[in-house]
Amino acid sequence: MPFLWVALGIMALGLVVLFAVGNDGSVLGLSSSSFARLIYLGALLTVIGSVLIRGRPRGNLLGPATIWIAIILVLVLAYQYRHLLGFSG
Repeated sequence: MPFLWVALGIMALGLVVLFAVGNDGSVLGLSSSSFARLIYLGALLTVIGSVLIRGRPRGNLLGPATIWIAIILVLVLAYQYRHLLGFSG
């Protein structure tokens, strides 16, 4: 549980830094949008990691993980070929 609070604190600090810098500067050598993406992916990784560490037993994780990977793969492929499929305007 302390890992979660530390991770959330780091993300909150990153958001405060983003608000302080604004759109004009860079943070740790990254542009503001890249730093924001880093914070977002850190939050996503924290959620996924906490599910894997404290979630279900490892044997019960393979089925749902396979389904989610298949869904994500279909969405990525649909986005990649959206022009050929006629989804764009």
